Amino acid sequence: MIRSLKTGRFSLGYKLFTLANQALDGLRIRELAMQPMRQLMLHTHLTVHLAILERFEAILIAKIDPPGVSSLSTWIGRRMEVHCTGVGKALIAYLPDQDLDHFLGSRVFARHNDNTIVSPKRLRIELEAVRRNGYSIDDEEDEIGVRCLGAPVLTEDGQLLGAISIAGTVIQVNDENRRDLAARLIRTAAVIAMAMSEE
Repeated sequence: MIRSLKTGRFSLGYKLFTLANQALDGLRIRELAMQPMRQLMLHTHLTVHLAILERFEAILIAKIDPPGVSSLSTWIGRRMEVHCTGVGKALIAYLPDQDLDHFLGSRVFARHNDNTIVSPKRLRIELEAVRRNGYSIDDEEDEIGVRCLGAPVLTEDGQLLGAISIAGTVIQVNDENRRDLAARLIRTAAVIAMAMSEE
């Protein structure tokens, strides 16, 4: 809130407007993504997440679990680290160079286990692969036994809207099916981006 020196009245500040707009964008993408996410879950039988980036954290704004499968320890509203999660890597891979440099140079990355990437140099190489391949991989980096693939939701001009991911056990997401799963994930991200552009 900002108080006017002239009138003494309070008005909403720019930061609050920015936060409100982010919240509205998050609601819009969530609404438009639910059906494509449900289809992705039905085809893959994996948990599907949708996240947006806020202050270098991935915030989960939607989650769909396959029926009859024990749920992952994720929930709507959860803030997740971006260096070791599928949605997180998919989000930060498309940051402007200056923002990515700032992020990589100003953080000490938490190690969750021996697979977690904590080196800024190695993470940068990983993010280059995300941009090259169109999807990210969390290969038991956040949680042992869980593998996750993420894909950015991008506008035609490359603006980042959010990211989606599919997650399951290392048996469910493996070397044999990874490329097919990634292709389906990327197509779903494109469907969501198209729906956002038509709004």
